[in-house]
Amino acid sequence: MNRIIRTYLFCMFCSLSLMAEDKAFCYSIDSIAPWNLKFEESKRIGLTWLDFGDYANAYYYLTSAYDQDGADADVRVGLDRASYYMNRKSFVSTYQKKQSVYAECSWLHQSHECSGNADYISSGGYNLKDGISLRGAYDRNINQRLSVSQSIGITKQGYISLFDVGEENLFSDELDAHTFDYGTEANLLHRNGWRFSVFGKIMISKQEVSVYDFDSIAYANDQHNNSAVDPMPIWNPWYNNGNNNPWGGFYNNNWYNNFYNGWSYNPYSYGFGYWNSYYDYFYREYMKYYQSQQYNEKDYREQLLKYYTNEKKSDKRFSFILGASVGKYYKHHDFLFRSSFMRSPMYNVVQIGAYYVWYPKGDLSLYVQGKIIYLWRKEKNKTETIGLEDLRNKKISKCPIFEASVGRRMLPYLWLKGSFLYGDLRGSEDCGVNVVYLLSDGTRFRCSAQVIVPLQNSWNVYVTYRITNRMATVSSFDVNAFYLASENVYDHVLSMGVKWEF
Repeated sequence: MNRIIRTYLFCMFCSLSLMAEDKAFCYSIDSIAPWNLKFEESKRIGLTWLDFGDYANAYYYLTSAYDQDGADADVRVGLDRASYYMNRKSFVSTYQKKQSVYAECSWLHQSHECSGNADYISSGGYNLKDGISLRGAYDRNINQRLSVSQSIGITKQGYISLFDVGEENLFSDELDAHTFDYGTEANLLHRNGWRFSVFGKIMISKQEVSVYDFDSIAYANDQHNNSAVDPMPIWNPWYNNGNNNPWGGFYNNNWYNNFYNGWSYNPYSYGFGYWNSYYDYFYREYMKYYQSQQYNEKDYREQLLKYYTNEKKSDKRFSFILGASVGKYYKHHDFLFRSSFMRSPMYNVVQIGAYYVWYPKGDLSLYVQGKIIYLWRKEKNKTETIGLEDLRNKKISKCPIFEASVGRRMLPYLWLKGSFLYGDLRGSEDCGVNVVYLLSDGTRFRCSAQVIVPLQNSWNVYVTYRITNRMATVSSFDVNAFYLASENVYDHVLSMGVKWEF
C-alpha cells in the first residue's frame, strides 16, 4: 500500500512539474509575437493555456498556429473550444454553433409625471404611458470567416399630451405611438484576431400628435359683440395711458411699448384685423380678473375652452442608420472602434465610439468593459416665429457618452452584469442592446443590471433591468418669449430574453 501511495505521489509530482515547466515556458516567451513562433511552439503554448483555463491566451496562440497549419486536428479543436468559452468568433466550427436565435420582450414604464409650469401663460408637455417592446435577432455563420446577423423590433408606447393655461389643465389627450425597426450586420473575421463589420438599420415610426392653438378671431368677435354690455377696453392691458385709454383703469405700459409698439397689432381691436397668436398671456392676468367681475358662477376652464382649439393629427417618420466597425482580439483584451451616421426628421447624427473589454482571468468568469462615444448632433427642427427667440435653428451639439460595466460569474450557471452610463443618448445607436435612441428629450444617465442563466442544450436566459434619467421638456409661453424647461423623469425597462444556439 505504501508503495502504491509513493508511486501515486511521484506521478502527481512529475505531472505538476511538467505543467509548471509548460507554464513557465509560456510566460518566458509570452512577449514574442505569435507570427514569429514556429507552428509547434504556437500549438504547444496554445494548448497549454487551454489546459490551464486561460482561453484568451489559448485563442491568441492557437489562431497563429491555425494560420500556419489549418488542417491540424488538435489546433482546430483547441481553437474552437477557446472561441466558445470566450464567446468569440471562430475559424472552425467543430463545436461552435452555426446559428442562433434571440427573442426578447420588454415592459416600459415612466415613474415620474411631468407637470405644466404655472409661472407662465401656457405650457405643454407629455408623459409616457406603459408600453411593450418585442425584439428578435438571428445570427448565422455563412462560412468560417463570414457571419450575418439580422434583427427586428416593434415598440408600442403611447403618451399623454398635456396643455395647461396658467394653473388650469385644458387638454389631456391619450395618443398612440408605434415604432418598427429592421437591421442587418455582416461580420468578417480576419487572421490574427482582426474583425470587420458593416451594418445598417431602418426605423419607421407612426404617432398621433395634438396641435393646440388659440382662436384669436373668435375671441375678438366675441368681445366686440359684447362690448355694448361690458366695455372691455376698461381692462385692456394693450391700451396706453392717455388718449388711447379714455376710460382709465387697468393698463400696462410695458406690454404696450415693448410688443410690436402698440396699436397696429392690438389683438383686441376689431377694426384693424391684425390678429396676433402670441398674446394668450392675458388669460392668466386679464381673464382671471374678468372672471371675477362677471363670471363668478361659471367654471374658469369652460371660459378657456371657448377660445382654444385642439386638433389631432397622425405623424409618420422614417429614419435610417449606416455604419462600420473594426475590432481586434488580443490575449485578455478586446478592442472595437465603431462609427455610424443616422438621419432622422429630428436630427442628423455622426457617432464614433471606442469599446474595450478586459478579461483578467482569461475567461468569462470576470470581465470589465469601458465605452467612450462622441456624438455630433445637428438639430433639424426650427422654431419659425415672429418676435420669439429661435432656440433650435439647425444647432450642432457635441456630446460625449461614457459607460463602465462589470460582469462576474457568481455560480456555475449564473452570471451578473452591472453598468453605468453617463451622457445624452439622443440619436445614438447602442450596439450592446441593439437599440437606436430616437428620443426628443436628453438623458443624463442610465443604470443597468443583467442576470444571465445558461441552460442545457445551448439555451441562455437573460433578465435585464434598466433605469434612465431623462430631462423631459416642458414648453412654456409668455408675453413675447418662448421657454424650454426640463424636469427629471425616470424611465424603467424590464426585459426578458431567450437565446438558442443550434
